Amino acid sequence: MVKKMITRSLLPATFTMGIVAAVPMVSFGAVVLSDGTFNVSDWTHSEFEDTNNNGSLTIAKKSTGGNPADYQQGIHAWGPGTVRYDHLYVDTYDPATLGAILSIDFTYDFIVEAVTNPSDGAVATYFLITQGANRWTYSNLVNAINPPNDPPSWETNSASGLNAALFSGIDFSAAGGVISFGYGTANSTGQTRTTTWGVDNWRVTINQVPVNGVPEPATLALFGLGLAGLGAIRRKKLAA
Repeated sequence: MVKKMITRSLLPATFTMGIVAAVPMVSFGAVVLSDGTFNVSDWTHSEFEDTNNNGSLTIAKKSTGGNPADYQQGIHAWGPGTVRYDHLYVDTYDPATLGAILSIDFTYDFIVEAVTNPSDGAVATYFLITQGANRWTYSNLVNAINPPNDPPSWETNSASGLNAALFSGIDFSAAGGVISFGYGTANSTGQTRTTTWGVDNWRVTINQVPVNGVPEPATLALFGLGLAGLGAIRRKKLAA
């Protein structure tokens, strides 16, 4: 699977009577970060909160059982208290070199596979962004199981059109620092417990700010052909 791809589309030149009208070229770009294979080396995992200093996190890549195949499996072991973990993808986005951000879309699938003591419970997950020492979260999803009546099932956490106004203090401009993306997980309990969960089909689309640019060589060539056509028409009129 290709982890990152850059796609761009361009506003075409305007044609009138076979003559190219010179218009500013506007670039609309999108950078996509995605993972559906979940090699362990492609992610970093860190503890954000452990109220009683008794939590642990185990991460593994699983080749079967995902949605539909490979997925990332995690196990929280803790309690009593609250634990929260940050999971960040290895690829980052630098507005200074790649361009200012207009908005962000994200999606990923999440499942709670098992819970102990007792066997029913839940894990919270949320979209995570970091820039420098700061972090922001968005869209809290709670996936729960209660066997046998409520067995494990995949749920999708997603949102689109997220702009800088939703994350107080973040800088999406070209002057902003490097941005990392991922997801978070959290659990809270009054006794010792473990929860086993999974993530699949993680994807972030970074929509870039449209940038006015100089017409590309192909556009200039078309414009030149248009001028040449005008010259030919003028010569025919003079000859007549």
